[in-house]
Amino acid sequence: MLATDRDALLCDMAQTYHVFDLKSLPPVLCATLAAGLPDDARIKMHMRDVKVSTNRLLLAAILDALNILVYHGTQDARAGINQPRSVVGILTGKEKSDGSGAVTAYDSPEAFLAARAELIRRRDNAD
Repeated sequence: MLATDRDALLCDMAQTYHVFDLKSLPPVLCATLAAGLPDDARIKMHMRDVKVSTNRLLLAAILDALNILVYHGTQDARAGINQPRSVVGILTGKEKSDGSGAVTAYDSPEAFLAARAELIRRRDNAD
């Protein structure tokens, strides 16, 4: 684990066991504690080449199922358009994110209110 990603192991050991200096532990104890880290520990996910924990994937699958249920009650579903994107697909890399989840920051409340007013104006003009 040390050879794979020393920083991830140190971070996991500090978070889980409050150990901040790996050299202060006997090697056998350090190895035992490292083996006992949870499956969603950074180092274990790195070693398995997994980007998302099982819990997050399960939550994403629940969200996908809910999105499909809600979608089936819409006009878009009857027309067969605008089906919701799969969050699981995006998290696993099987589907590319369209970037629409990007965060926009504003320097002041006034800048935010101006951008909001512009979005509302565009929405109203589109109808």
